[in-house]
Amino acid sequence: MKLIHKVETQFKQEIWESLKDDGQRSHFVWKDSIDHLYHMLQGMSEYKFKEINYDALITSILFHDIGKLAEYDYAGKSMDIFNFLYPTASFEDTTRKQAGIAMDPLGVTIGHIPYGVLVLSRVIEHNQITISMEAIHLMSHCILCHHGLPEWGGSAIRKPLNLEGYIIHIVDYLDSRYENTEADHEK
Repeated sequence: MKLIHKVETQFKQEIWESLKDDGQRSHFVWKDSIDHLYHMLQGMSEYKFKEINYDALITSILFHDIGKLAEYDYAGKSMDIFNFLYPTASFEDTTRKQAGIAMDPLGVTIGHIPYGVLVLSRVIEHNQITISMEAIHLMSHCILCHHGLPEWGGSAIRKPLNLEGYIIHIVDYLDSRYENTEADHEK
């Protein structure tokens, strides 16, 4: 509820600033965020008596965007991430040169969300980490649902199905909105 109140305050500030700028502001970062956060809070209430698995939550947070190493192409990128994920695959194009940041032709076919789960699985396998099947599924679920809804950038899960999934989605959602406010201030 405190987060929703903060977001509401920021949205009111955006509206106020647009009124002072004679309505020139065309982009409201926090628009529709309050309704979405209330929707997520309502969904979380279904799990209000469940314990949070903090180890799985923190691990999921660390891995949720790691798949961007494969999804994006950037200056200095090596094929190490693909070699790690697919150790038996052969690569034909080794002369790729990137000067900026763009979508990787291979990486975009899968996307960072599934790649995050693949990296997590490979790390567990590569390091021979003993972990319960439930914990692997919990962390995979959190990574797969961190965008919240399928229509929002490829979330592979219809909606979070546990507190950890809701938490990682809400944190990622607020972070993406906050990054947009920082970009607006730089303009």
